[in-house]
Amino acid sequence: ATEASVREKTNIHAALLTEIKEVRLETQKRKKVIEGITAVLKESKSLRTKRADELMAQKKSVAEAKERARKRAEHEAKADRVKELADANAAIQNSEAELASAREKGAG
Repeated sequence: ATEASVREKTNIHAALLTEIKEVRLETQKRKKVIEGITAVLKESKSLRTKRADELMAQKKSVAEAKERARKRAEHEAKADRVKELADANAAIQNSEAELASAREKGAG
């Protein structure tokens, strides 16, 4: 009876060890799956962050380009105004010179 009892206990023990090994393997598989999912989530978050950074940089460079274009247009408008004033000044000087010349001829 005791030999059968010992054999039964040994079988139960072996079955429990097998069960424990299977549970450990299953746990390791689940852990690897969870690590994989976590890695994918981190990667997609870093990709979203990277994309957001790219969009912000793009938006900033567009804003800077608009500002440069505005300043260039402002500068060109000032340059045009300076040219207009210079032309008007030259015309006035020409008129004054013609007037002075006409006065001299009239006086002479």
